[in-house]
Amino acid sequence: MFNAAFRLTLLVESEHLARDSRRLTRLLKQAQLRISDARVEDIEASAPRGLDKATVQQLSSCRWIHEHLNVLLSGATGVGKSYVACALGHMACRQGLKVLYRRVPRLFDELALARAEGSYAASGAGLHDRESGFHGAGTRTVRR
Repeated sequence: MFNAAFRLTLLVESEHLARDSRRLTRLLKQAQLRISDARVEDIEASAPRGLDKATVQQLSSCRWIHEHLNVLLSGATGVGKSYVACALGHMACRQGLKVLYRRVPRLFDELALARAEGSYAASGAGLHDRESGFHGAGTRTVRR
């Protein structure tokens, strides 16, 4: 009897892990992150970059998304704004949230096209069903 119960437990656990893995894979694909291997754990928090570990840890909790807050990333070219945005998007996906990454010029183009087609309100340019929209021109990340 012990073997049957143990096997059933392993089977259920295996199925649960497989479903979680498939969900994460699907969420990451739908997010369209520019830097797909960006991870919050790999962000270098340093004074010259204007990032501190406490801020990175706080943002990585994704509490700001649940509280409907915005995060604005700004800085000079090459400091890693897009990487941070993608890392936060990846973390949100790992927490089961739907994400969409767009660079600001593309987002504006999509919004203008949706408005011209008369589908602006209905489509929200693909953001209506996302918990979080990450927009970077390398300059900003916004919660919708």
